[in-house]
Amino acid sequence: MELGLLALLVLGLVVAFTLMGAVLKVISAVISGLVIGALARLVLPGEQDIGIVRTMGYGMVGALVGGLIADQLHLMWLLRLGVQVTLAAGLVTFTARNRLKGP
Repeated sequence: MELGLLALLVLGLVVAFTLMGAVLKVISAVISGLVIGALARLVLPGEQDIGIVRTMGYGMVGALVGGLIADQLHLMWLLRLGVQVTLAAGLVTFTARNRLKGP
């Protein structure tokens, strides 16, 4: 009885720490994407056709996708951050420069 309870407790802790790690990765990608989007807005020359909220959203999406790519490549945290920054900044730059203007 006690051994089964101890095994269940250990299994619960392993699952909790795994989920907490995944949640922290997503939170860090969201925060870094928001910051990257805001910085891209400041760095891009000229007037952009997209607003700051959309720019930060594209940065956030780029950072999340970059994090997924880095996870699949099993990269360490610094390379993971580099992939996130590169993809997010590239997405924001591409979107801001190639947005179709309406009538």
